Amino acid sequence: MKPVAFAEENYDFQKAVRQFIRQEIRSLLRDEGFAEYRPCQFARERSGLAQFITFSVQKRQLKVFAYLLSVRSFCDTVMEYGIEITGSSGTGLLGGKYFTVVFENEVLDRAVQFRHFQQEHLPHLGQIVLSLREGVLPEMNAVASLHALIALLESDSPVFFGHHYRQARTSVYGRFVEGAYTAAYRDFAQGREQLAAFRESLRVPGEPDSEMEEWIDMLLAPSPTASPQEAFRANLERVSEDFRQKHALNGR
Repeated sequence: MKPVAFAEENYDFQKAVRQFIRQEIRSLLRDEGFAEYRPCQFARERSGLAQFITFSVQKRQLKVFAYLLSVRSFCDTVMEYGIEITGSSGTGLLGGKYFTVVFENEVLDRAVQFRHFQQEHLPHLGQIVLSLREGVLPEMNAVASLHALIALLESDSPVFFGHHYRQARTSVYGRFVEGAYTAAYRDFAQGREQLAAFRESLRVPGEPDSEMEEWIDMLLAPSPTASPQEAFRANLERVSEDFRQKHALNGR
């Protein structure tokens, strides 16, 4: 792993990590079809499935996440189908190898910090690159569409990223995805009923609507000039296009 080009007197952990991502990771992810929609935040689409690899570069620590979302989503921070690569949730990758959070020691001596980065942090960052190349990306390539994700979640062994995701189907986001998918691709009436019943289960008398309730209302909003099914499809398409534009996705 080549050293990050920082002079000792100019060393800064956050800037050095960001430079490493630009030098060693950006091209790898771009070659795999990912776009950098925000600094150190990468995403690509595979047939209705958004795949994210994101780096949370903080003043003294780095965390890396990999996760999947339907493009028919209203936010990009749901980790229901994902892992934190830098941490114990990454134990299923590469035969049990994982990497603790890359954390800058709280020392005042810049020379010591610089030496820690070159001797300790860079090898860990190199392992993260290996994990992306040999663990995360092959897993993502195997789940190549929203249809593939749903089929996997409904299988007897819904395992990816080294984890079992059976319980994710009954989570708040999982129920939203399943209802929207059923309405869009299987049986509209059944899916609409699933979403409506789910919305009712979320309602708390006297409390404002939750974000998820608002999401469901947006999808089920009627149109004066279209049938309920046509209105639903138009709402889905609008949500998808907004999501794609926000994350520089190409719709493929």
